[in-house]
Amino acid sequence: MDTTNQVNPKCDSRYLLYYYQANTKYPVSTSTVLEETRQFLAKTDKVYSGNGYITLRFIVDCEGKIYRVKVLQVDENYKSIHFDKRLVSDLNDYIHTLDRWEKNLSAYDLKSVNFIAYISFRIKNGEVVNVIY
Repeated sequence: MDTTNQVNPKCDSRYLLYYYQANTKYPVSTSTVLEETRQFLAKTDKVYSGNGYITLRFIVDCEGKIYRVKVLQVDENYKSIHFDKRLVSDLNDYIHTLDRWEKNLSAYDLKSVNFIAYISFRIKNGEVVNVIY
Protein backbone atom coordinates (compact mmCIF):
# COMPACT_ATOMS: atom_id res chain seq x y z
CA MET A 1 0.00 0.00 0.00
CA ASP A 2 2.59 2.54 1.12
CA THR A 3 5.39 2.61 -1.42
CA THR A 4 7.46 5.33 0.23
CA ASN A 5 10.73 4.34 1.78
CA GLN A 6 10.92 6.92 4.50
CA VAL A 7 13.46 6.56 7.28
CA ASN A 8 13.11 8.45 10.51
CA PRO A 9 16.58 9.85 11.32
CA LYS A 10 15.81 9.53 15.06
CA CYS A 11 15.55 5.74 14.76
CA ASP A 12 18.30 3.15 14.45
CA SER A 13 17.64 1.80 10.96
CA ARG A 14 20.65 -0.50 10.65
CA TYR A 15 18.50 -3.57 11.31
CA LEU A 16 14.80 -4.26 11.10
CA LEU A 17 13.45 -6.43 13.91
CA TYR A 18 10.22 -8.32 14.38
CA TYR A 19 7.90 -7.24 17.19
CA TYR A 20 8.84 -10.28 19.29
CA GLN A 21 12.56 -9.48 19.01
CA ALA A 22 11.78 -6.04 20.43
CA ASN A 23 9.63 -7.78 23.08
CA THR A 24 6.53 -5.75 22.28
CA LYS A 25 3.04 -5.88 20.81
CA TYR A 26 0.15 -3.48 20.59
CA PRO A 27 -0.89 -2.87 24.23
CA VAL A 28 -4.64 -3.19 23.72
CA SER A 29 -6.73 -6.38 23.83
CA THR A 30 -7.82 -7.99 20.59
CA SER A 31 -11.47 -7.54 21.56
CA THR A 32 -10.90 -3.79 21.93
CA VAL A 33 -9.12 -3.58 18.56
CA LEU A 34 -11.94 -5.61 16.98
CA GLU A 35 -14.56 -3.23 18.37
CA GLU A 36 -12.53 -0.17 17.28
CA THR A 37 -12.19 -1.68 13.79
CA ARG A 38 -15.92 -2.25 13.52
CA GLN A 39 -16.68 1.29 14.68
CA PHE A 40 -14.15 2.74 12.24
CA LEU A 41 -15.63 0.81 9.30
CA ALA A 42 -19.19 1.69 10.34
CA LYS A 43 -18.30 5.38 9.99
CA THR A 44 -17.42 4.82 6.32
CA ASP A 45 -21.04 3.83 5.65
CA LYS A 46 -19.89 1.31 3.02
CA VAL A 47 -21.08 -2.24 2.41
CA TYR A 48 -18.33 -4.80 1.84
CA SER A 49 -18.39 -8.43 0.75
CA GLY A 50 -16.16 -11.48 0.85
CA ASN A 51 -14.83 -14.13 3.21
CA GLY A 52 -11.25 -14.78 4.26
CA TYR A 53 -8.37 -12.87 5.79
CA ILE A 54 -6.69 -9.55 5.13
CA THR A 55 -3.28 -9.30 6.78
CA LEU A 56 -1.44 -6.00 6.96
CA ARG A 57 2.31 -6.19 7.59
CA PHE A 58 3.94 -2.90 8.47
CA ILE A 59 6.87 -1.23 10.12
CA VAL A 60 6.51 0.70 13.36
CA ASP A 61 9.31 3.22 13.78
CA CYS A 62 10.87 4.28 17.07
CA GLU A 63 8.28 7.05 17.46
CA GLY A 64 5.33 4.68 17.00
CA LYS A 65 4.52 5.73 13.43
CA ILE A 66 3.41 3.12 10.88
CA TYR A 67 4.81 2.96 7.36
CA ARG A 68 5.59 0.53 4.51
CA VAL A 69 2.34 -1.42 4.74
CA LYS A 70 2.13 -4.66 2.75
CA VAL A 71 -1.13 -6.52 2.19
CA LEU A 72 -1.82 -10.25 2.02
CA GLN A 73 -5.33 -11.37 1.07
CA VAL A 74 -6.53 -14.98 1.20
CA ASP A 75 -9.87 -16.74 1.17
CA GLU A 76 -11.06 -19.17 3.86
CA ASN A 77 -8.97 -21.92 2.24
CA TYR A 78 -5.85 -19.70 2.26
CA LYS A 79 -5.86 -19.26 -1.51
CA SER A 80 -4.87 -15.85 -2.80
CA ILE A 81 -7.79 -13.53 -3.61
CA HIS A 82 -8.51 -9.82 -3.87
CA PHE A 83 -11.04 -8.18 -1.60
CA ASP A 84 -12.81 -4.95 -2.49
CA LYS A 85 -10.13 -2.24 -2.70
CA ARG A 86 -12.28 0.03 -0.53
CA LEU A 87 -12.21 -2.48 2.35
CA VAL A 88 -8.44 -2.91 2.12
CA SER A 89 -7.96 0.84 1.95
CA ASP A 90 -10.27 1.43 4.92
CA LEU A 91 -8.43 -1.19 7.02
CA ASN A 92 -5.15 0.49 6.06
CA ASP A 93 -6.59 3.82 7.19
CA TYR A 94 -7.69 2.20 10.45
CA ILE A 95 -4.27 0.79 11.37
CA HIS A 96 -2.81 4.27 10.96
CA THR A 97 -5.02 5.34 13.89
CA LEU A 98 -3.26 2.88 16.20
CA ASP A 99 -1.13 5.26 18.23
CA ARG A 100 -0.28 3.34 21.40
CA TRP A 101 2.83 1.55 20.19
CA GLU A 102 5.76 1.56 22.58
CA LYS A 103 8.36 4.13 21.62
CA ASN A 104 12.16 4.13 21.69
CA LEU A 105 12.48 0.39 22.26
CA SER A 106 15.89 -1.21 22.62
CA ALA A 107 16.87 -4.71 21.56
CA TYR A 108 20.24 -6.41 21.46
CA ASP A 109 22.78 -3.57 21.13
CA LEU A 110 20.34 -1.31 19.29
CA LYS A 111 18.56 1.73 20.67
CA SER A 112 15.37 3.28 19.27
CA VAL A 113 14.59 0.35 16.96
CA ASN A 114 12.04 -0.01 14.19
CA PHE A 115 10.12 -3.28 14.09
CA ILE A 116 7.79 -5.27 11.86
CA ALA A 117 4.26 -5.95 13.09
CA TYR A 118 1.19 -7.69 11.66
CA ILE A 119 -2.56 -7.43 12.04
CA SER A 120 -4.90 -9.96 10.42
CA PHE A 121 -8.58 -9.27 9.98
CA ARG A 122 -10.92 -12.23 9.53
CA ILE A 123 -13.70 -11.26 7.15
CA LYS A 124 -17.06 -13.05 7.07
CA ASN A 125 -19.76 -11.84 4.66
CA GLY A 126 -17.90 -8.55 4.32
CA GLU A 127 -17.69 -7.90 8.07
CA VAL A 128 -14.65 -8.07 10.33
CA VAL A 129 -15.39 -10.87 12.79
CA ASN A 130 -11.97 -11.33 14.38
CA VAL A 131 -8.62 -9.61 14.69
CA ILE A 132 -5.33 -11.43 15.20
CA TYR A 133 -2.03 -9.77 16.07
